[in-house]
Amino acid sequence: MKALKREFWTEFAEYCNTDAVLSKRRTKFMLYNTRVKGIEMKWVVEPKLVEVVMEFNHPSDAVLAEQWSKMESCKSLFSKGYGRDFDHLIWDDNYELAGIDKTVKRIYLSREGLNFHRRSDWPEIFAFMGQNMHKMEKAWKNVKPFFEE
Repeated sequence: MKALKREFWTEFAEYCNTDAVLSKRRTKFMLYNTRVKGIEMKWVVEPKLVEVVMEFNHPSDAVLAEQWSKMESCKSLFSKGYGRDFDHLIWDDNYELAGIDKTVKRIYLSREGLNFHRRSDWPEIFAFMGQNMHKMEKAWKNVKPFFEE
């Protein structure tokens, strides 16, 4: 299983280096480096589910509530950065993380039916992950100044 995961992520990196839009990026994906404590972006890749996620998980409930409130007030600005697929994003203010009894807030896009165990699904998974994370980062850059105040 470890070898398959390693191969998956290696091939995803290669995909990003050859994709017309993603290859023009000068930096790696932002992911955990949003520069705002308690806000991170990530991919969830499970056997039958792939997600692109912006997660709000600050340990302080007060700060978490304030961050989520700011994000909701910036929704239209965020949508301009994300683009035409914005309406497909799920805004969940009570997302339960499996197995650890913790609730976070998430903005995410989910795709079921793709299986990373099937190599034939990898091109579609890579496109979904890369394109949507790129949009998520662009949208975040539009609203990030409101979180730095």
